[in-house]
Amino acid sequence: MTRKKMLGLGIVEQSKINSKSESLKIYYNIMKKEKSKSKTVKGNPEGIEMYEKLFGEEFDGDLTGLREFTINHLFANLWSRSEKSIDENTMITLRERSMITVALLTSQGRNEQLESHIKGALNIGITKEKINEIMIHVAHYAGWAAGNNGEKVLSKVLQK
Repeated sequence: MTRKKMLGLGIVEQSKINSKSESLKIYYNIMKKEKSKSKTVKGNPEGIEMYEKLFGEEFDGDLTGLREFTINHLFANLWSRSEKSIDENTMITLRERSMITVALLTSQGRNEQLESHIKGALNIGITKEKINEIMIHVAHYAGWAAGNNGEKVLSKVLQK
């Protein structure tokens, strides 16, 4: 919010704004107060349902930080596309979406998320053999170390 807007809205007096950084501090404090006044964020039911379907566990209700965006956007608007009736020639099934996600997380070395998504893949019926085949494929395109690391994460998940 600009200094001019803050003045126009009567939020602050001209004499209290000496610099751009002070303007930002004032704006930050105003937004912080407004956020604390707002109601608790609710989870999108479609996002929660998709999360629970993939991971096979009840959503814990925590919507702080990125988790809000994860449930209310990623699972509600992206993952749920597999459940909506869209053109069968262009639709990605839940299983395909899961396998793509496993491959991408493996190629990026995102072990914590990879572990969760391997559990999710197994939960929706993707076999350990198929997941291992994904790791072999990733090794050839994203590097041997990425595929090898993915196999280690898969082994860790299977041991639990």
